[in-house]
Amino acid sequence: MSLKELKRFIIVHGEKPYKECQPHQEFFKRLEKAIELADKKTVDGIIVSGGTTRKNCPAEASLGAKYLQKSVDMPVFVEENSRTTIENIKFTKEMLIGCSLERVIVISSKKRLFRLQYLYGRLWRETRDKIEFVGVPDSYGIYFYFLELLYFVYSIFDVNECFLPRLAKKLFRNG
Repeated sequence: MSLKELKRFIIVHGEKPYKECQPHQEFFKRLEKAIELADKKTVDGIIVSGGTTRKNCPAEASLGAKYLQKSVDMPVFVEENSRTTIENIKFTKEMLIGCSLERVIVISSKKRLFRLQYLYGRLWRETRDKIEFVGVPDSYGIYFYFLELLYFVYSIFDVNECFLPRLAKKLFRNG
């Protein structure tokens, strides 16, 4: 089945791998949730979204797809260009231009759900009545929830990522 034939699919948002290029434990939780939902046969395929966020490591999407393909009996597609949550949404949307969407299930960590709902509503309005968000429990501490709140507030004012994400990439995402 080609991507353009998909009508019902899961989008799994990536997570920066560990320094040894191993997928992050939080990412494994999302992938396991995707496997659980795929087993119910209510979707046609899975898209794993996430680019190269650590030097000399494969793209998050490639790591995730490799893991999923061992466990699911459906097509798994990759979006490997994104480096931020906003880019996850934009590039996945570009991949699906021309698809007749019926159902979209977005999987990420619980701490990101509020911001994801806002961003999908703002960047991909066409999915408003077709989208479901699934938050996987995470082990992040209060610091990460605070950071996520800051990202949310920033997203309201700069949904096109003109300043902060570029600065954050230089400071945090290339190590």
